[in-house]
Amino acid sequence: MANTAFVSGNFNVLHVGHQRLFEAARKCAERLIVGVCADKVAGSAAYIHEDDRLSGVRNNVLVDEVVLIKDSVVDEILRLKPAV
Repeated sequence: MANTAFVSGNFNVLHVGHQRLFEAARKCAERLIVGVCADKVAGSAAYIHEDDRLSGVRNNVLVDEVVLIKDSVVDEILRLKPAV
């Protein structure tokens, strides 16, 4: 997507590092899409249920869209085709 930035992660607990990531990505594009790794993708790195992690990211004012990554980050990038 033209003028779209994409970042991804587990985002168990949103912290200032995540905020800075979102801010930097948003400066590169008009829209920011954030991919949250599903529980099965994140494995033991997901200690908070994916629904709660999705909700936390959705509530960030810098984020325009949130997607659940069910298979691979690479597949999601190929599907979305972000500019950044």
